[in-house]
Amino acid sequence: MSTPNYSKEVIKNRMYRHAMNYWGVKKVENLDPLVKVLLEALSSEIFGLSHDIETSQHRILDKIANMLTPDILVNVRPAHSVIHAFPRDIPKYTVDTDSGFFADIPKNKGQIVEEYSFYPLRRTEIYAGDVCRMICNGDIFNMDSTMTKELIYHAPYEMRGKFTRTAWIGLQLAPEIHKLDDLSFYFELPYREKKQSLYSMLAYAKWSLNGQPLTAMQGFPPEEETDEPESLFSICDIEKEINRDILSIYNNQFIRITTPIILSQEKASLFPEELKDYYMEDMLSSGELNPLYWFRVDFPSNFTLDCLEELKVSINAVVVQNKRLNEKIASVNDLTAVVPLTTSEQEYFFSVDSVMDAQNRLYTEIPFNGGSEKKGATYAVRYGGCERMNSRDIKEYLYRVLDLLQGRGAVIASLQKDTFSDEIQEMDRLLNSMERIINNIQSAVGSLSYLLADLPENADKLYISYYTTICERANGLPVGMGLLPQNSSCIDKRQVYFLTTTRGGKSIPASANRFDIYKYILTTRDRIYTKADIINFCCKELSGLVMSVDIKPGVMVSEKPGEGLISSIDVHLSVRTDSEREIPLLIDELKTKLVTRSPDHFNYRIFTQIV
Repeated sequence: MSTPNYSKEVIKNRMYRHAMNYWGVKKVENLDPLVKVLLEALSSEIFGLSHDIETSQHRILDKIANMLTPDILVNVRPAHSVIHAFPRDIPKYTVDTDSGFFADIPKNKGQIVEEYSFYPLRRTEIYAGDVCRMICNGDIFNMDSTMTKELIYHAPYEMRGKFTRTAWIGLQLAPEIHKLDDLSFYFELPYREKKQSLYSMLAYAKWSLNGQPLTAMQGFPPEEETDEPESLFSICDIEKEINRDILSIYNNQFIRITTPIILSQEKASLFPEELKDYYMEDMLSSGELNPLYWFRVDFPSNFTLDCLEELKVSINAVVVQNKRLNEKIASVNDLTAVVPLTTSEQEYFFSVDSVMDAQNRLYTEIPFNGGSEKKGATYAVRYGGCERMNSRDIKEYLYRVLDLLQGRGAVIASLQKDTFSDEIQEMDRLLNSMERIINNIQSAVGSLSYLLADLPENADKLYISYYTTICERANGLPVGMGLLPQNSSCIDKRQVYFLTTTRGGKSIPASANRFDIYKYILTTRDRIYTKADIINFCCKELSGLVMSVDIKPGVMVSEKPGEGLISSIDVHLSVRTDSEREIPLLIDELKTKLVTRSPDHFNYRIFTQIV
């Protein structure tokens, strides 16, 4: 029953009509007063019962949504960012996915309260070098590793307007580096709101070094393909799917040079060869400038002069996410092969790193058993439902015990006070202490995660490594904040810091939002083809923030050179203001996710209205 159609007055009037027809009464005033009182009371009960039925329906739908929604859609999302790293005393270093970086977060007056940890999403090569200088429209900028630009020289008059869409990137590298393979540049436009369209145009830029054309590709290097059976089920791996979503956000900002570059000191110069005639002789012979490797970049027409002046570029950029490594040793047998993966306060389980037993047998997650014929050595992760009691049950049980003790203690105290005076005082003290402890017990805010192991023979101990994350608490760490590398012998700890603000951390969706998630996955299978799919996806991604979604056809100028006007899908969103969320960043991420789940000919434009 819905309240607008079955309000208390509507129910009462219908009962009056049935009673009047039954007794042949023409007016309500002629009904017996006792009958009217009974009908009013009965209508109130039916009205309350309709609310109970409606609540039960919602609870049943929530239960169904919780059980049938894939874990990947209700899993936590770690905060992510891009950091800069620099090798220490070596020309080149590979940052692996298990290389941790740690940030100490002060609370008040330098008091350290906790340590936030971040891990790379993929293997990244870093070089002993940085972008030191940049030339845009003839203006010379000094750049440091934090991508801070400082204008040091204005362009000569005769150079104005000649290179409006061309930039030269000056790279300083250690003399020990003789070859560059898959060198990646990270670009950022921090002052632009709609910058994703410009990032996508970086793929059409033309690169060269000392007049030699270079092949440039947008995005990260492709992952190595394997014929192992595990690769068929990678879509079921929650951590890998989350990593793909995060990498897709930064994919357009990375440009990698696929042409192998052989370096020599003869290729380094104070200025690009084609610009030497425009600058004064004293600048060319200045001892303050060091020889650099100059990469020429010819940008598409979408990049105006203002864009190039705002554009920042860096190398040695590493995409990281917030998670912390936990280790646990559990004694198990055939009857107790269920291990709770405990987390600290305000932490959430993220993923399992590795599981081994005392015989050094490595366990694999179901269905990733690689077709092995041996029995056991597999595990599965379950989110809640394995425990007989949680903190809420324990709290209620202790309250009942406390009531019993207080009741029995009052009876004992009334019998012989002199005999039990000391014991009664001690019991009162213990009961008061117990009550304080019970009040401090936190009720469960979410279910624990459990590891269920299929044990082979002679397995009595499991060595479990798993990751946890703090979700929203890691959002908002500022640009330039320093981090400490786990391997400080190979990475310079003085040159590790954030290039972007951390963002994207989300905890487990509330039950009210899970129905939107279930509705989306049930109707789309995470692929977007229709207007309803777009609406459901927007409601899922911006749950609690979006008020209405409207889809209209439109026409736009293509972002690709030479295409002209193309049809577009215009998404109009009415969103609530939210001080804790940056709406432009959310909209950029929403568009990126829409594009990755839609056919190639879907061109999106997103318009927002703050209400």
